[in-house]
Amino acid sequence: CHAAGATCMYLTGRDLPLMGIGSFRSLRDLGFPIGVPGTELVLKPDANMPDEAYKRFEAPRIRRVGQVVAAFDNEPANCNVFAEVYPDCESVLLDTQHLPGAPKPHPGVHVVADFSRV
Repeated sequence: CHAAGATCMYLTGRDLPLMGIGSFRSLRDLGFPIGVPGTELVLKPDANMPDEAYKRFEAPRIRRVGQVVAAFDNEPANCNVFAEVYPDCESVLLDTQHLPGAPKPHPGVHVVADFSRV
């Protein structure tokens, strides 16, 4: 996506004070573009804030950066948030691990096992 000209925003449930540097390093080490023009890493300000509440709060604000065309997450609830806030974007659930008792994905959410088929 980045190579094609998209701005990549990493909206993570990790918190800035405790996990900011590790999150940056992890993205870098896994080969994701980070720390270069066209990328942003957005972290929770407080570790005690639930991830879904944080993403529900931040999701509408992302449009400040540009048109949201796709969102990827491993939590069905977070994918559902993006499907609700941005009905025209491709919301993709990376079906790896998620919280016990997670809701079912919204019918418009695409489910993939890994990124090889996205």
